[in-house]
Amino acid sequence: MLGWNRKDKAAGRAQAAAEKLAGVKRGLDALAADADFGVAGTEEDTILRQAVQAFISRGEDLLSEVTPFLWQYYLGEYELLEAEDRVGWHVPALEPSVDDIWAEVRFRDPPAVNLGGGPLEPSRCYLSFEAEVSWEPEHGLQLVFDADARVCKVGPYDGHNTNAHAYGDASLLGVIFAQNVVSVERGPGEPASTARNPAPSALALVHLYSEDREHALCRQIFDGQNPLVLATDEGLAMMSLSGPTCPHCLRLRGETPRPA
Repeated sequence: MLGWNRKDKAAGRAQAAAEKLAGVKRGLDALAADADFGVAGTEEDTILRQAVQAFISRGEDLLSEVTPFLWQYYLGEYELLEAEDRVGWHVPALEPSVDDIWAEVRFRDPPAVNLGGGPLEPSRCYLSFEAEVSWEPEHGLQLVFDADARVCKVGPYDGHNTNAHAYGDASLLGVIFAQNVVSVERGPGEPASTARNPAPSALALVHLYSEDREHALCRQIFDGQNPLVLATDEGLAMMSLSGPTCPHCLRLRGETPRPA
């Protein structure tokens, strides 16, 4: 009997979650219908309108595909914040098994609908929604869909339609949520290299130590918001000298921060 009760409760939670997600999708559909398409009757207008209709025709299952990436974004930000910062910035403590991550997201404006094209933005066009989220009040959320209503980008808002375009790296095509992406310029005229979710041994190489910034830049680098650009290999080597002093670096490496 107890087993059936647990199953009933689980089914009830799943049904409630589906209904909430359907409500979010209806809201996004209404915003998408109000998007600015440009000059009516042009080829561009036709492409953009087709993309919006493709998005609207999808059900809440489309947002179900987004949900795991929202949790990745939230959990990454939450873990990087100190306890006092979580309190000061009113960042909620959420559990994937019981909490609704979408309840922490607020969409207000129609999406930007732009033509794509080129190796780093290959879709004919993109729908880019911007939202406020409780765990990242400064950068919020950017949620991007391509012309065929496929999810192609989830993460802090940076104005780019793909992570490949954001980092100038075609190998990031198809990467929906990019965390800990570091761009390193090897030298004048040489291509930049990127590393997704760098191994612990590489974390010290992506740190800029500055007491007055309280490691803010370090945090941004780790969550992929601010790619670190270094002009030379000598500069990269110099960065590694200060990395072990940073508590954020040490925490991500599984070590215990040393007292200041």
